[in-house]
Amino acid sequence: MTSNSIKTEPTTRHSTARRWLAAIAACLIAPAASLAIGATTAAAATAAAPANSGSITANGAAVVATVSSPNVPATFTFAGTSGEIVTASASGGTFAGECDVNLEILSPTGSTVASGGCAGQSGFTGETALPGAATYTLELSPNDGNLGSVTLRLSANPANGKITANGAKVTFTASHTAQGKDFTFAGQAGEVVTVSAAGGTFLSECDLQLQLLDPAGNAIGNAGCMAQSGFLAETVLPSAGTYTVDVTPTGSDPGANTGKVSLWLSADPADGTITANGAPVTFTAGHTGQGQDFTFTGTAGEVVTLSAAGGTFLSPCDLETQLLDGAGNAIGNAGCMAQTGFFGETTLPGAGTYTVHVTPTGGDPGANTGSVTLWLSSDSAHGTIKANGTPVTFTAGHTAQGRDFTFTGKAGEVVTVSASGGTFLSACDLEMQLLTSSGHSIGNGGCTAQSGFIAETPLPGAGTYTIRVTPTGSDPGANTGSVTLSLSSDPADSTISANGAPVTFTASHTGQGQDFTFSGTAGEVISMTFSNGTFLSDCDLETQILSPSGSQVGNAGCMAQSGSLADTTLPGTGTYTVDVTPTGADPGANTGSVKLALASG
Repeated sequence: MTSNSIKTEPTTRHSTARRWLAAIAACLIAPAASLAIGATTAAAATAAAPANSGSITANGAAVVATVSSPNVPATFTFAGTSGEIVTASASGGTFAGECDVNLEILSPTGSTVASGGCAGQSGFTGETALPGAATYTLELSPNDGNLGSVTLRLSANPANGKITANGAKVTFTASHTAQGKDFTFAGQAGEVVTVSAAGGTFLSECDLQLQLLDPAGNAIGNAGCMAQSGFLAETVLPSAGTYTVDVTPTGSDPGANTGKVSLWLSADPADGTITANGAPVTFTAGHTGQGQDFTFTGTAGEVVTLSAAGGTFLSPCDLETQLLDGAGNAIGNAGCMAQTGFFGETTLPGAGTYTVHVTPTGGDPGANTGSVTLWLSSDSAHGTIKANGTPVTFTAGHTAQGRDFTFTGKAGEVVTVSASGGTFLSACDLEMQLLTSSGHSIGNGGCTAQSGFIAETPLPGAGTYTIRVTPTGSDPGANTGSVTLSLSSDPADSTISANGAPVTFTASHTGQGQDFTFSGTAGEVISMTFSNGTFLSDCDLETQILSPSGSQVGNAGCMAQSGSLADTTLPGTGTYTVDVTPTGADPGANTGSVKLALASG
């Protein structure tokens, strides 16, 4: 165990008090010795009553220490052995303040071996290795004339035990308050280990702290509160040697209870490999708290995803998965991956060896075992798509693939993107976005793995734009499929005349719309009719009347086959727009034409 430093303080401050106490004791004991009281009766009376001095036994009965005279310490001796690890705890104190007395362990010379500080109501000296075989003193020292009593307990830790990586659990039992214990094991350089705790019966989670110590006794891992359950995360052993799992009593009142807790030591399996767009790999934790690394070779700019499915762990958050670069830096994190999950598209910053790092985690990550299957996917190279050109088909031949399709656009050009004929299991296995050359999203089609639509979007400038198909959804890496994408550019704006000849709107490419302008005057009442539509669905188009400022003054709803827009009073004089917009449940899946007539009066 980690021992406290032994302080070699001068004994002057104790010697005067002890000589004074000895004189008082001689006066008090002499009359008492003249009484004809049996030895057994006297011993019983001493054990039952609070005492100012006496003896205390490690892992034995508690004593009640009483300070009934101002500035007179209560002292209790005990026999200790070299290297024995002891703790002293105080509880149930009647002193007015917590810091009315100090609790110390003193060597035979009176030097301080351990100190608990404030112990007027409760306190704790912490694990201390005794420097040699001798008689030690547990001293309760009052401050400024304070009086009161407190219950003291002295504990000695059990002998060190052993624990085996990937072996049977060990159970630590504190049969006396404030005990801890060391468990040693042989470790190898570079070995990755975890320690988990479960089934603890202590009153408080923080009655124990767990540390992993290297052969020199330095802490290389700390698990914090471990008295009921907990986890010491993956730790790389720096060298070969004997390591220690150190269970230390701690908490707000570490000496106030007893209990037991089971501990498991796990060592991760050797690193494996995984291949982009290759066969899946299965990670198996045959022992509680295991993780594993899978390496692969990546190229600069390559876009990869990772998916998990078929996990048999009790909780989805028993595993976390990270993508690490060659230097070990995380460039992506997938969170809960013990049953299913997804590591989104990540661009590799350079050529080299990358690692899929599977890490045990969760509320009780060391309490169960299981397996999960992992797929690593690499997106296909970028493709191209042409406005009002031939549709393109995106195919995910491996789970969780996406792809970029680029096109050249002009400032003010109005485009739509439609998806149809998808064969993915779920409509939300893909998301579709329209991106500028700088990567900003200016349109999002949502769930588009079966069908979908990015509505009319004006391009902010001339340049190269991207339609990005991204795997997503509740289980985006669990299936493959294909979907057809079509990019449309609206025809140029045209005009329509009130009480003039009808105009025909034609969508020769899926998802097209068009604007028709006319001059209107304040208070003018206009209406519209739609006829001879050849679209498959009446709701493939919506028609709006927009004011010169672009605000809506009328809406015709479903008008792709026939219908009318009721009388609408124009609010002012200026140029108005009849805006024909593709819409409906599947607005990009068909073409057609419809005749529009505008009437005034």
